[in-house]
Amino acid sequence: MEATEDDVWRGHAWAWRLLDAAGEPFVSTDADGLVVAWNRAAERAFGWPASEALGRDFSDLVVSPPLREAHRARLRALCGRFSRDAAATRLELSLVHRGGHELLVEVTILALELDDRLLAHTFVHEVARPESIQRVSAVFAAARDAIATTDRHGYVTSWNQAAERLTGYSADEAVGRSLTRLLPPGEGDERQLVEAAAGGRVTELRAIERVRRDGRRISIDITMSPLTDLAGEITGAALVARPARGSIERELGRWERRIREACRTPGAVRVDLQPMIDLQAARVSAYEALARFAAGPASPADWFAAAAELGLDGMLEAHAITAALARREELPDGCAISVNVSPLGLVTGDVQRALAEAGDLSGVIIEITEQTPVSDYAGLQLALDAPRRRGARVAIDDTGAGYASLRHVLGVAPDLIKIDRSLVAGIDYDPAKAAVVETLRALAARIDADLVAEGVERCEELAALLRLDVRFAQGYLFGAPSREPARLDAALLERARRPAR
Repeated sequence: MEATEDDVWRGHAWAWRLLDAAGEPFVSTDADGLVVAWNRAAERAFGWPASEALGRDFSDLVVSPPLREAHRARLRALCGRFSRDAAATRLELSLVHRGGHELLVEVTILALELDDRLLAHTFVHEVARPESIQRVSAVFAAARDAIATTDRHGYVTSWNQAAERLTGYSADEAVGRSLTRLLPPGEGDERQLVEAAAGGRVTELRAIERVRRDGRRISIDITMSPLTDLAGEITGAALVARPARGSIERELGRWERRIREACRTPGAVRVDLQPMIDLQAARVSAYEALARFAAGPASPADWFAAAAELGLDGMLEAHAITAALARREELPDGCAISVNVSPLGLVTGDVQRALAEAGDLSGVIIEITEQTPVSDYAGLQLALDAPRRRGARVAIDDTGAGYASLRHVLGVAPDLIKIDRSLVAGIDYDPAKAAVVETLRALAARIDADLVAEGVERCEELAALLRLDVRFAQGYLFGAPSREPARLDAALLERARRPAR
């Protein structure tokens, strides 16, 4: 046998010949993470010959240096389960070729004893390059057209922000539901589209009437196309929808009138406050100001998206900032106020004037929102210089939710990094999420920033964040956004600090 495995495999030559001939990488590691088997496909995929890979730490070979400890922590957590059951674990990981380029892979890990030795056997399938996924994800998120995907049976699997704006349904509400139930009436049309896509056909419907979540009727154009896997098998469908020609201008005209009216009418924009908790000091340290609109049932996200479409984002964001800063005097002593602003809105004259007119910005946090990429970080830094000189701190929202938020962290050098709620939900039982938060904590320490965990809803999540030494937290566990500034229930922290039973 060739030098592709250590002694543990020599008694199983027939099995090794099968694995070595496989078209996809196969790697075995021992309990310490050291490689004991490395087939020819692994040599091709990762650039390491078996003679150099055997006996080396798997993480050192294929994981980028900043992520190695998190990767080892994840594998240790998985190996702890291996001793209790033999179920395979499937993960999606970003690994690194010897030449430095990244590989997005799906791995299936199965722990089995071989000659009384517990080994982790890893089967690797390359999915796509991360940079390709980042480009596609950015296009998907920033697209003006509503884009959704479904499985073969018509159940929604993804739903972009434009789909939220068009239909009124959030991604959380849409994913997992039947497409035919989301936009009544005309269920037969959607079923026809799904069936056509399942048969491999592209179908278009023009100027069909549908009803939004809020009951308003809209006229839209829909195109649905089949989705296939690498083998050419149809796995689902992709839907693109947009307002029908003629209806776009009418809808934008209505939005323009609403936005301009809201910006000149006292009380049309109100501000709710959600507390941010300093977990070390056990007190409310700040309140995030969230704009709410009196006119109609549309969500705040709809208002700001329409304003951006019309080029009125600076006007609306400036009005919301002014309304928020007017509430500073109502806050308890020592509490800051956090105002949301998009990268595009921040550089407008309207927002810059609103911040300048506020005078001293000590106790003000400027929270940069959005997951879309920024092309000019020098311009963004310049727009932040004057507010920072007057005492403002800067936060990056939803960090970890996408590639853009991490670019914002590197490009802006914030004072606060707000961890996206998707990483906080279930962090008490998901070692991978805990490992990511540990990595973000290390990054924050290097740039002298503090971490804020968003979306904390359960006491167990709070306990996990305390163990991870996260300084600040925010979420419904401490209080929903409300008109009056909420107070901290100190008993929450006491319960979270109690040892788990």
